Amino acid sequence: MSSPSPPTSPSPLTSPTETTPAIPHPDKIHLRLLLVSGKKAEFQFTPEKTIQQVKEYVFQNWPIEWKGEEVEKLETLRVLHRGRFLEDTAVLQGKQYEE
Repeated sequence: MSSPSPPTSPSPLTSPTETTPAIPHPDKIHLRLLLVSGKKAEFQFTPEKTIQQVKEYVFQNWPIEWKGEEVEKLETLRVLHRGRFLEDTAVLQGKQYEE
């Protein structure tokens, strides 16, 4: 009986250091990113990550589901939360993001 082979590329639901699919982890921030087209992908990051680090990770690990909608430059990516653009220096952990 053969065991399943490990994935060769990171899943959208991973932390920046993981290369295998992750189950939502209580110590990580779960982000659902949405393109203007309506396509979605989910990611997990540690709370101390900045918006800039999130953008860099997404840019470097563009989800397969978003094929054809790649951006040419990292600076093109913008992160919104409740209708407001988040500053690149903002940290994920914080009361401003709580529901």
